[in-house]
Amino acid sequence: MTSQDTPAPDPVGPQPLTSATPSRGRARRVLRWSSPTVLVVAALLFVLPFLTVSCAPGGYGRGANNATTGYSGVDLMIGGTPKVTGDLRPEVARSPDKLGPQPLIALALVVIVAGAFAVRLQPTRRRRRVTALAALGAALLLTAGEAAARIQVVDRVRHELPNDPKAATYVGVALGFQLCALLLIIVIVTNLIGLLPWARKRMVETMGG
Repeated sequence: MTSQDTPAPDPVGPQPLTSATPSRGRARRVLRWSSPTVLVVAALLFVLPFLTVSCAPGGYGRGANNATTGYSGVDLMIGGTPKVTGDLRPEVARSPDKLGPQPLIALALVVIVAGAFAVRLQPTRRRRRVTALAALGAALLLTAGEAAARIQVVDRVRHELPNDPKAATYVGVALGFQLCALLLIIVIVTNLIGLLPWARKRMVETMGG
């Protein structure tokens, strides 16, 4: 038998896994962009109502007693005119309903946007720390700004209804603020968990199949 007739030996040793690396790469990209995406959504929620006034006997501001006055995050941030859903009071019976600009709300939005840009930071642990701190700072600023704005609105309702002990109950925290705060909490928790080596490895393995 010549050397040309000798069969080639079978390859030995472990073969490289070609599917695991792309899967893990995709998982890492998903994890990297998840927090910025959530923060962008949180910023977009500023167009939704953050505070509402409803069911006030006789109405509030421009709205009649069956109307709801909604202050969006943008309204609170820039001191814009709130939206009234329902019937309006006669011109002579209307009272001012605009608030002044709320700097804490505006600063919260700035911090949210800045946290979204943390995706460009390296290494991963530094990026997660910065993102978690940005989300925490934004959540604190947002909560303080919401509380300050609510106090101002409650004072206006009490001025219109001086003999109503339930005046504060007509002012509610709206869905926009609740969702925004929830998303910030999610970003804080996921990034803090991601700082744990075993948790980060488990998330990559799970998403990578």
